[in-house]
Amino acid sequence: MKKKNSDNRKKTGAWGERKAAEYLATHGLQILETNIHTPYGEIDLIGMDNNQLVFVEVKTLKSKPFGDPEVSVNSKKKDHMVNSALHYLQDRNLMDCEWRIDVVSLDVLPAKPIDFHWFKNAINE
Repeated sequence: MKKKNSDNRKKTGAWGERKAAEYLATHGLQILETNIHTPYGEIDLIGMDNNQLVFVEVKTLKSKPFGDPEVSVNSKKKDHMVNSALHYLQDRNLMDCEWRIDVVSLDVLPAKPIDFHWFKNAINE
């Protein structure tokens, strides 16, 4: 049973990341990379907003038993995102560039259009 739930979560997450990338692109973010793995975790999306590098955490929920999707970005996840971003910047010799971490949440409820929320500069180092 756990494997099936895990597979469903992965499929939902991948679908949400594609939808978020489409949404962000139509709102001016140039998507550069997706699903970047670091020793600290995965970065869902990396984009460019004007001259600022943007690391994006995507949260997708099909129901709201625990509230809005962005609520699941807890302090542990924030630490992973900051450390992943810093690793990416250091690994690519980009420590001098301007950057931020955003969160995009998708509410995917039955019989309703997808509700996107883009929280710019949601996580500070």
